[in-house]
Amino acid sequence: MLRTIDHVVLPVSTLEAAAPFERIGISLTPSLRHAGQGTENRVFFTGSADGEFYVELLAAFDRTAAVAAMGEQFAPPANTAAGLQRVVFACEDIDGIRVRLESAGIHVSERTVSRDDGTVIGRVLMPATNAAGCSFGLIDYAEPPEVRLQRHGAAGLYQHAFPLKRLDHLAVIVHDLAKVTSFWTDVLGVPVFGEVPRPGSLIRQMKVGDAVLELIGPTEPGSPMLERPEALISMCAYEVTDMAKAIELARTAGFTCPDAAPGPLPGTRVTTIPGAELTGLGLQLLEYV
Repeated sequence: MLRTIDHVVLPVSTLEAAAPFERIGISLTPSLRHAGQGTENRVFFTGSADGEFYVELLAAFDRTAAVAAMGEQFAPPANTAAGLQRVVFACEDIDGIRVRLESAGIHVSERTVSRDDGTVIGRVLMPATNAAGCSFGLIDYAEPPEVRLQRHGAAGLYQHAFPLKRLDHLAVIVHDLAKVTSFWTDVLGVPVFGEVPRPGSLIRQMKVGDAVLELIGPTEPGSPMLERPEALISMCAYEVTDMAKAIELARTAGFTCPDAAPGPLPGTRVTTIPGAELTGLGLQLLEYV
């Protein structure tokens, strides 16, 4: 029922927070305001025939309206880094998903998101539950996905000087892995794709579209996962087309970027640009070897 991992929301106090992403060679859209919501955004896309993914930098130009529409966590004070607050999935049957969630006893709110000129972007569902391990939403766009892909591709929104290829995965810390997994499989209809054991923890992979959402949970009482809050980790792991070039560009632009090393997932090499240097969003760069 979930078609793709559509986007993540990175609240920022001002859209000037986009500057580090532009400095590294990532192209962002111009600012766009949302009608009646008090928010504005800039986003950066990656896209392929399998769909697209974007990071939304979301700022409040009218804090009162933004808090009323989105909540306090989506209107951070000046000079703070809130980190990722929500993951949003594109879905095939938004009404069917709403019925499924409400049948599970979950309250769901709905709103229509529009541009400031009144053009409808899509319908959004916001389930009031922490059963998924993190805040999540669902969107049904007014445009068919193939039309959005074509329009965004023609506008050059997938072209960056920095060699991002595609979102590989996001990660969520959970304390009760079995319970959270059951919600994903039984309520959201997302099967387990794979598992990666680690000392004291287990990565359970839930594949949506061509990307994975990792549920990382403890396997023993003393696991360090139990010391971390249940939440979406403020990191996006991107497969890159050229790891050496990515590291060189990051370092040249003044970012901390260690040499690539074997990653937690078998057959991968990774490095990470820390979130402290990218407005609270860690950027993990990954290549398959």
